[in-house]
Amino acid sequence: MKVLVTGATGYVGQRLAHRLADGGATVHALVRSAEKAKALAHPRIEPFLGNVADRASLDRAAAGCVVAYHAAAMVSVWAKDREDYRRVNVGGTLNLLDAATVAGIERVVVTSTAGVFGPSEGPLVDEATVRRVPFFNDYESSKAEMHAAVRERVAAGADVVIVCPTRVYGPGPLVVANGFTMMVERYLAGRWRALPGNGRRSGNYVYVDDVIEGHLAAMAKGRPGEAYILGGENATYREFFATLAAITGIGRRLYPVPIAALVAFAHTEQKRADWFGRKPLITPSWLRRYGYDWANSSAKAEAELGYAPRNLRQGLALTVDWLRGLPAEG
Repeated sequence: MKVLVTGATGYVGQRLAHRLADGGATVHALVRSAEKAKALAHPRIEPFLGNVADRASLDRAAAGCVVAYHAAAMVSVWAKDREDYRRVNVGGTLNLLDAATVAGIERVVVTSTAGVFGPSEGPLVDEATVRRVPFFNDYESSKAEMHAAVRERVAAGADVVIVCPTRVYGPGPLVVANGFTMMVERYLAGRWRALPGNGRRSGNYVYVDDVIEGHLAAMAKGRPGEAYILGGENATYREFFATLAAITGIGRRLYPVPIAALVAFAHTEQKRADWFGRKPLITPSWLRRYGYDWANSSAKAEAELGYAPRNLRQGLALTVDWLRGLPAEG
């Protein structure tokens, strides 16, 4: 079976493309450059140069495919043109759905984010939670707009399912989308000593391979138009690092850093980006998210898809083993 995967050189997309190919599928991988496509080397993965803004490239990649996974997105913390988030995350998704219709693709699974449902204010956030906090950045708002656009297409007859991962970590490229694995890597090397805020804010952490299995389950069992949170275990920063210390036997003294101080740093980064066009490490709109709890429930995915994520200790142990097996730099 031929399967289309967009965003195939990204963190989740790359892992998904290899999982599908290892399972016997022929993967049509939409990639933005031949250089990035090198990471996809596999006898059953065929790269197609293009991007989701280019319908012609989508049509070429979609031809002959039976199903599609849409993992392409703009996740950068900053863009020279803020409208790029909507162009990629909303417009790109609609382009993909149009190409899928022309190609006769039977079903599309779209990757989104649990962030669209908002922070938790006591109860765990699930797919039915009514968001009470304004969107923090253009990434979140564009993804929410994408959800609405997908539901309109489903009402018109399209077969599309949305999956919403939480904080993904585990083996894969050490890039922005894999920021929590980068945090683990720096902790192991003795280069991470910060606790955001007082370290007691919670988040939901999910191992990357569980996210991939959640995508496959959504393709097989998901209901059209429905969104499914793909999460793992809820933990505070203190609990996260305590678990990491217990696994590795490495105890680090960590220092609380007030969110206000981090936001001040982010404002400096934002100004440099605005003045010089250089991508910032972080921006204020992204950092303000860390002043809230982001505890999620995956009960819907567990009940409807058979989703069964591992716990944080298991996932971190696998991640540490993988990081320790990487070649030493330099």
